[in-house]
Amino acid sequence: LEVTRRPRRPMFANPLNEKVIASAAAAVATLNCSADGHPPPEMIWTLPNGTRLTGTLRAGRYQINNDGTFRIHSPTAQDAGKYRCAAKNEMGYIEKLIIVDIGEKPTIHNRPLGLIRSMSGDTLYLHCAASGSPTPKIVWTAPSGKVLDRPQINAKYILFENGTLNIRETGLQDRGNYVCKAHNVAGVASVSVSVAVIAYPPRITNGPPKSVYAMAGSPVQLNCMAIGIPRPEIVWELPNHTLLSTYSKGRPTGSELLHPQGTLVIQRLSAKDSGTFKCTAKNKLGSDSRITYIQVI
Repeated sequence: LEVTRRPRRPMFANPLNEKVIASAAAAVATLNCSADGHPPPEMIWTLPNGTRLTGTLRAGRYQINNDGTFRIHSPTAQDAGKYRCAAKNEMGYIEKLIIVDIGEKPTIHNRPLGLIRSMSGDTLYLHCAASGSPTPKIVWTAPSGKVLDRPQINAKYILFENGTLNIRETGLQDRGNYVCKAHNVAGVASVSVSVAVIAYPPRITNGPPKSVYAMAGSPVQLNCMAIGIPRPEIVWELPNHTLLSTYSKGRPTGSELLHPQGTLVIQRLSAKDSGTFKCTAKNKLGSDSRITYIQVI
């Protein structure tokens, strides 16, 4: 008994139009247009320039296989465009569109020449401008292991759309290697940026004398200049335990005036100013101090 199959019009395994992104670095780009039907349908491919190819063949860089796949060997940018594949038999004709885009592997254009230095407390910008097709996605990995994979703003970092990473108020914990990766379907590129954060504790370089003898009603100036990174705060403790800080904008308290650089000026000495004055320079890394004794005569 001979069983005959009923004739059936062609049907694609995937009837939807497609977009295929192929890498120019790939050996082969494959377009899939498998179809079924009875009798088995003839496959027809139309290239972007209008050339029609049928059957199973190998023509130059193009190859049509009997499973409905169309292969482009060593694809280049000139292969991008609209490809139409059709399947036909005596029962019907169907076709679909496959748009081919030749992807370009990302290229990162910012490559630091060496170590990037930042002063503790400063804002640091690390750049990672990349090109490619499709537009590559930028991902930063911080020395702590934190991954920033999309534009965002948080307490420590800002990642901009253009790939620039902003590190706020750098500290010693921010030193290390930052890795930027740019990736798309065509490939990935990466760059490592080494960051050193410069910081050291305060050191008083110009302090007050150990003792001062002055007449009542006269002015006196007590120096307390310091270096350090981050910039130190200068705090004076007066004999009555009042505290004056350079962070308080140098406002006068009674006859005392504290200048932004740390110099304390007592404009008119009185008997109550006799006693011990303590100057302290401090930042996140430590402190340094000096003590002076004023005797009002």
